[in-house]
Amino acid sequence: LAPDTKPFVLGRIPDEDPEVQVVESQFMWWNSESQSNWRDGYVRASLLLRDESLLKKTKDYVEHILRTQEEDGYLGIYSPELRYRHTTENGELWAQSTLFRVLLGYYEAAGDQRVKQALLKGADSVMRGYPIEASDPFHAADSFAGLCHGLTIVDAFNGLYRLTGEEKYLDYATWLYQNYSANSLSEADMQKQSLESADAFFKGHGVHTYEHIRAVTIAAFHRPKEYARTLDLLLAKLPYYLTMSGGPIGDEWVFARTANSTTTGYEFCSVLELFDSYALLAEKTGDLAWGDAMEWLYFNAGLGMKHPENGSIMYCKTDNCYEAARHRQPGDERPDNRYMYSPLHRKTAVCCVPNMGRLTPHYVQYMYQASDNGIDILLFGPGELNHNVQGNPVRIRQKTEYPADGTITVEVEVEKPVDMVLRIRKPKWAAGCILPEGAVEQDGVIVLGTHWKGRTALMVTFEMEITLKQDFTKEYGVARGPLLYAMPIRHREETLVEFPVAPFAEIECHAAEKIPLSYQLCTKRLADFQYRRAPGHHWTEQGIDGVFRDGSKICRCGLVPMGGTVLRKTSFAGTSRR
Repeated sequence: LAPDTKPFVLGRIPDEDPEVQVVESQFMWWNSESQSNWRDGYVRASLLLRDESLLKKTKDYVEHILRTQEEDGYLGIYSPELRYRHTTENGELWAQSTLFRVLLGYYEAAGDQRVKQALLKGADSVMRGYPIEASDPFHAADSFAGLCHGLTIVDAFNGLYRLTGEEKYLDYATWLYQNYSANSLSEADMQKQSLESADAFFKGHGVHTYEHIRAVTIAAFHRPKEYARTLDLLLAKLPYYLTMSGGPIGDEWVFARTANSTTTGYEFCSVLELFDSYALLAEKTGDLAWGDAMEWLYFNAGLGMKHPENGSIMYCKTDNCYEAARHRQPGDERPDNRYMYSPLHRKTAVCCVPNMGRLTPHYVQYMYQASDNGIDILLFGPGELNHNVQGNPVRIRQKTEYPADGTITVEVEVEKPVDMVLRIRKPKWAAGCILPEGAVEQDGVIVLGTHWKGRTALMVTFEMEITLKQDFTKEYGVARGPLLYAMPIRHREETLVEFPVAPFAEIECHAAEKIPLSYQLCTKRLADFQYRRAPGHHWTEQGIDGVFRDGSKICRCGLVPMGGTVLRKTSFAGTSRR
């Protein structure tokens, strides 16, 4: 930051953490990110749950934020003499980005016009501070973290375009991506020239890489002649960095590696940011198939990082997780606090835990999306949408045990007759589907109806079969529907720190049985694999009995959904021997 930086104004107290002896500039904006990310999950959860006590706290928080807005519209962490004049690492746009998306989420659900006006004024302040084509916001020395995170403010500008229809917001977002690409930065994976070079591999901080996909996407759809090819090249490269579960390499850097279920971990922040990038691709393309990538990432890599019982998460995790004891894998010499369960991860960084609180509310947010002539059901799960179509209230409910079961009952209720095209995604994994009378499948999308009156209930069943997945290392995984299955490894837990509020604790998990490293999956005996339903229980408790070979022995072993595991083996070498 500039020599006259005021540390106390930027949100971090120098002696807050005794392990930090020197307050480096990149730490000065961390409290802003952490608070806004935590609030984003809290605000959305309170609105979804309709809990009066949570809603009151949410409303009080929003009122507090509105009171902090200055006359010129500024919403941020910097005092007036420091704004929009940085020459090195800073978190100005990043702090605004994380706050703006909280307010956008609140406005979209609550419809408070004061919040919309605050966002419009805040965006105007940014555009005045860094005028388009007349400033250089991404030109800075030591651009390590906060500066490049600031590119995510394009999310807010895209959201304001969605609310207002004004092209100036997309113009500004696209210009920010252009300026980011024009500068020499530490996080260059998503720069236009990097994506268009066949020799440029993803190398940077994973979270930056996957969140910046959204900037490329916005630019590609706003100025396709300049950026559509850039996005196509990005999407062609991306699969090489995804593990079998969909987890994007980022532990914490990509380092030009190809995804590997054992050796490449993924950070929870990267999972969340990639999920949101998929959601934007679904919005911009109108292609419901992006829902397949979203649900696969959510149910497998995402929920597979959360401890099933004690409210903590792993900051980083691998698909094949043989211990969660401050090492990526057993035998690693260097300890790494990212690879343990914690409700804080304060010794590493307080970023992944707040983002875990955002993941499920974001999944719910994207279950439905508006189309030109109706509503699309993108993601599945029990819930209800209340919407207006042609000025008429419309209520859409999903009743389902998804993802344990592929049957979804869609109830549509209207007060007056409404013309509305209601479409539902047909997952690519579906072996077949049973449709209600009158429904029509078109290019992988099912049109449930176009005219509605009163109350209508329609049942759709997507047939789930046990299938095999294969990754870049030629190893196999077992899947059924949207779920990847894993061989659970019994473990013992060692408590490192107990917190005053139960059951929160930092824990290590060690294998309590032999790790099945030598097991090979019998690829020619898939017909002998059997699905086990768990009636009345959570989907994580269902299972598949698989057939494996351990040397000369044939073993029948139980697999469970990866999203409910602690220690596990997810990928296996295959054998064609019967």
